[in-house]
Parts: sequence; C-alpha cells; structure tokens
Amino acid sequence: GSAVITANSSSDKIVAIVNEDNRGGSGIPVERAGQGSTYNSTPDGEQTNTLFFAQVTRKASGVFSGGFQVANTTNSSGKCDIKYTGASAANETNVTLPANGAIRRYAPNVSGLPDGFNASVSIDCTQPAVGISNLAVEVGSGRMGDSFTQANGLNK
Repeated sequence: GSAVITANSSSDKIVAIVNEDNRGGSGIPVERAGQGSTYNSTPDGEQTNTLFFAQVTRKASGVFSGGFQVANTTNSSGKCDIKYTGASAANETNVTLPANGAIRRYAPNVSGLPDGFNASVSIDCTQPAVGISNLAVEVGSGRMGDSFTQANGLNK
C-alpha cells in the first residue's frame, strides 16, 4: 500500500517514518511472525523519472525473496521500463504506471527472472516516481527470526 501525507500550508514541514510489524497470529506463516522494519518516507521534490533498487532477490541462497513497488507521484499516467541486472529475459518495457498509482513486483512471480537472482533493478519512467524494495525468508523455508528488510529506492 501507500499513503500521501500533506501539510496544512506550504510553510509547514513534515518528517515521517514508516513502520511495518507482524506480530503473528492465526493464518500467519511461522516464518513471517516477528518480522518488522522501519524506513524513511520520501519528501516531495525527491521523486525522479529514474529509480534504482540496490538489491532485489528471487530465492537467493534458496531462501530469500523480495520485490519492489514504484509509486507515481502525479495525476498523469505514464510508462516505465524495468531492467533486472544480469537477467535481460525478465526486463519489461512500457509497463503502465497509473496516475497516483503504483507498479508492484514480487521477484518469484517475475517471468524470466531466474531462481538465485540477487542483484539490482533500475526503472525508467515517463512520470516522476518514488519506490521501496524489500526481502525476507520464503514461507516454507523453516527459517525463523526477523529476516525482513525494507529500503527506499534511490532516485537518480
């Protein structure tokens, strides 16, 4: 999901962080219980047409997978090209980026991306955007503990 926080006036300043926490419970896979992460919000003016995610994984070491989300910060739809470093068969072109919407990818569901992928992803869009990436142990791996990590995409 995503959120937009707006100041009451142009002179007001906002500082925000995002917390994610999974306390477990009914229906939650045992590998997900206890996972949590905190990351920075992205201030207005930081969005760009090019985003870079330093690490996206698909069954890295047979255990770690993650993904990313790119959010359009405008009222106009656009297109994006997604490039997976070293895995050109997975590259995507002209992906629709909805107005005030997002593109989401979970690496295990990306066609052409090989198991063991553990590399960067760059995204070029026709509209300014911001993004986040994450990774965690796979459900069914039997690995316990807080393996979840989340990071802001780098705007270039």
